[in-house]
Amino acid sequence: FQAEDGIRDQPRSRGLGDVYKRQLDIKELARKLYEDFWTEHDDAVADEIIATDFVDHHVPPEYPPGPEGLRRSAANTRGGFPDFKIKIHRIIAEAEWLACHIEFGGTHTGDFNGIAPTGQYAGAQAISIFRVSEGQFIESWEFADVPGFLEPLGMVLSPVDG
Repeated sequence: FQAEDGIRDQPRSRGLGDVYKRQLDIKELARKLYEDFWTEHDDAVADEIIATDFVDHHVPPEYPPGPEGLRRSAANTRGGFPDFKIKIHRIIAEAEWLACHIEFGGTHTGDFNGIAPTGQYAGAQAISIFRVSEGQFIESWEFADVPGFLEPLGMVLSPVDG
């Protein structure tokens, strides 16, 4: 674009280096969530990477927003699966969006949502989508193979007639 005064106007977009660094920073949030928080059980990480008004669309609605809701979800999961771990297969970042393909699982040695311990390994894969703002997760959705996860525990989900 040529301005009336003859000075060429420079585009106001970020350089590719800035975009790449931002994508790496956002991907590091996912690594901290899955590896440090979930796999290494470092609950303090939640305060660093989760916004206080964070909304997780795949946990029960009675869970509080923010880091406390994530810790509550983790306590429930780890109560049933003390060796629960998450492996990252793929992370894709664009602008404030992050998509992750993960695999999760553990050995069912404690009560989990009313299911008595079976001693069985339960695992599945999931796709998680996050929205990030100011270096923290502010919203998430997860689409997991819940039937595949519950099947080793003796739970079979079937369609509801209706």
